[in-house]
Order: sequence, then structure tokens, then C-alpha cells
Amino acid sequence: MFRILSIDGGGIRGIIPVQVLKHIQEITKNKILDSFDMFAGTSTGGLIVAGLTAKDGDDNLSSKHSIADIEKVYLERGKEIFPLRGKCHKWRREQDWSYLFRPQFGSDGLQAVLEELLSHNGEPLRMNDCLKPVFIPSYDLKTNSPVFFKGRHAFQNPEENASLIDVCRATSAAPTYLPTYSMQFPHEYGLNRTDSITAIDGGVFMNNPTMGALVEILKYRAHPFYNHPNLIEEDIFVLSIGTGHFSREISGRSENWGKFRWIKPSIDIMMWGNGQAVDYHVREGLSFPSSKKLNYLRIDVNLPDEKFADMANSDDATLDYLQNRVVVDYLQNPTVQNDLSRFIVDAKL
Repeated sequence: MFRILSIDGGGIRGIIPVQVLKHIQEITKNKILDSFDMFAGTSTGGLIVAGLTAKDGDDNLSSKHSIADIEKVYLERGKEIFPLRGKCHKWRREQDWSYLFRPQFGSDGLQAVLEELLSHNGEPLRMNDCLKPVFIPSYDLKTNSPVFFKGRHAFQNPEENASLIDVCRATSAAPTYLPTYSMQFPHEYGLNRTDSITAIDGGVFMNNPTMGALVEILKYRAHPFYNHPNLIEEDIFVLSIGTGHFSREISGRSENWGKFRWIKPSIDIMMWGNGQAVDYHVREGLSFPSSKKLNYLRIDVNLPDEKFADMANSDDATLDYLQNRVVVDYLQNPTVQNDLSRFIVDAKL
């Protein structure tokens, strides 16, 4: 049996999967780290994955952070990562064209939070310091190709044992929101191999990393890093958690839109469309007619109010709204709770 936890990207909306994981931990009475064999995350999901799997200093059995610690990051430190600009910020942005040519936020807040969370005695924790296999995507602008930070790569090649701070910066450098991130890292694609990358958010091509993690274990199940040579598809269980979706028509008068009008909708489409496509493929791939087990469960919530759907809105009202949507669409949804109960039993969480 092999159990994968996958968490989407979505900025401050990462508080949604954190709330779901808190509830699952309360039900199972097991730490999230102990309930899964592999952790995949994109952008904010990558930050959650790194925080949950990083070991506590020299202790190779205990994680540095609990799910409650990760929750505090969103509730208490979110404003450092996505600073509030005051009531006039939106008006000023609309009047100031310079916002079209630079990121909306600096990286100092995120860097400070990551250094505090993912360091030990002043030294950054690294990929090999993760207590479980991880899979975190980013995208390299120098070679115009995906980059996958994998525990397996770090295990077999010391050069790829990147610091978790670098990995989290690379996977979360969301275009228009945060600056690109340059780091030393050997690229994995043959002739394109280089000693550095200029990274942007993995969500531009893999906001839902479930399929990437699934392909990784299917292809490399016999690798010494995983050591599951006899693993069959029917014994793989996947819990995929989204960061909320805003269901709205975005067409408007799109036939007349130019480059600037398409920027924000294009980002939304990349994130939402990717998540839905991956959900479809994994659901089909892990559906076994001969089995009565639930091998795959996708959990997400609806965000019907547009003003609270911005993944960089860190004000208290938004955080309260997001947590309330977890209550309405997850905790108080009998269908979801029944599926979760079945998944917990089948996957033996």
C-alpha cells in the first residue's frame, strides 16, 4: 500500500487544505506525516509539504512542524508575505501603470518566514532532511522547461540536495505577484543541463501536482529510495486537496480583449483548468471496477464571493471567509464526509 497526499497551489488560500488536514488528523488520531508515504505540493502546497516533512534538527523521527504550526503561518504571518496596502491600494494600482511592470509584492516577507521555518541552528534544511518523499514542481525560464524537486533526486545526487528555502521560493514565485527566483541547481534535462535556474511558480503548468507524484511512484516504485518493487496500481491511494475554486463566467466581452486584459484571466485559467484536468485523469486512472475500494479522493471548496478569492488577499476578513467555506463545503457536506470516511478506512490512514 502506498498513500500520496497532494496539495494545490493558491497563495493565502493554502489555509483551506490546512483546515482539512487538521480535521483528518483529529479523526485518525495520527499525525499527517505518519498517514502518508509521499507528499506533493505546488506553490503554497509546496510550502505546506516542506513544513510537514522537514525533520526536527538531528531527529530523524520527528517533524519540525505540526499542522497547527503551519496553520499559524497563514493566520499570523500571511500579512508578512502578502502585505496589506490600505484601502486606497486598489485605486492606486489602477491609476499607477508601474504595477503593470513589476511584481505586486516583494520577497522579503516570504524569505524571512521561510528562513525561520526551514532552518536549524542557522543552516537551511535540505531536501534530504524531509522525513518522507516529496515532489514539488517549478518552472525554469532559462531553459523554458519544468523543474521537479524530488526526494529521489536528492537521495541519489548530492548536487540536487537543494535547500528547502530555495525550493519553496522557486515553486511559489507566482508571476505578477512575486519576483522570479534564481538559484543554483543542476537541471535534469540532458542538453539543457545548467548550474542555475530562474524559477517561477510551478502552478503555471502543474498547479495540481497529483499526476506528477503518481507517475513518479509508478515509474520508480522499485527504486531503492521508494523500495516498493511489488506495488500495484490498486494499492495506491491518493488524497488531493485544492485551495478553493471561484466558479464564475470569465468570458464577458473577451472577443475584444488584448494582452493586458488577458493577464489575470489567463493565470486563473491555468490554475483552475489544470486542476480539473488532473482530477479527471487521476480519477479515471485510479478507478478499478473489480475493487470496492476508494483509491482516489479530491477535496475542494467553492468560493462564490469574488472579493475573497484573490490568492494574495491576506486580510482577516478573507481568512475568516476561507475557513468558513471549509465548514460549509467540507465539514457540513455529508457526501464529502462519507467519502472521506470510506477513504480513511480503505487507505488505512
